[in-house]
Amino acid sequence: MNKKPTTSGIIIILKNKEVLICHPTNSKWHLTFSFPKGIINEDETSIEAAIRETKEEIGIEIDKDLLHDYIPIIFETRYKIHHLYKLYIDDISQIGLEQEIIPVNQLQTEEVDWAGFVSFGEAKNRLHMKYNSIINKLIENQTIDR
Repeated sequence: MNKKPTTSGIIIILKNKEVLICHPTNSKWHLTFSFPKGIINEDETSIEAAIRETKEEIGIEIDKDLLHDYIPIIFETRYKIHHLYKLYIDDISQIGLEQEIIPVNQLQTEEVDWAGFVSFGEAKNRLHMKYNSIINKLIENQTIDR
């Protein structure tokens, strides 16, 4: 039996009210969004992969020092195992952004054609259903793990 691929990514939460989500290129615009993430390479840790994938997909370089209070969320779907780390920020400038919508020229457009911060409620309307439990927890308790 083949081992399932494992992905890693970062859920970036702004002021406990908004979350950064990404739209996969060439996908429908309803219930297909995700968080920046990708496959963990054999020579890297889960957190290294999450930082690399965030940089590759949306052009945001996360300083490892910002991740001092990250909490891994590990869940399994039919085809993959997902490691997602939560990162809380108070201002978008902490991750090098000037606006809440990431400029297209910063995106890896082969994989992501839109990325930005939206409210938790809007995220629930856009994210793939496999993320329902995660976004529901954020909605229920907007001070989660803080």
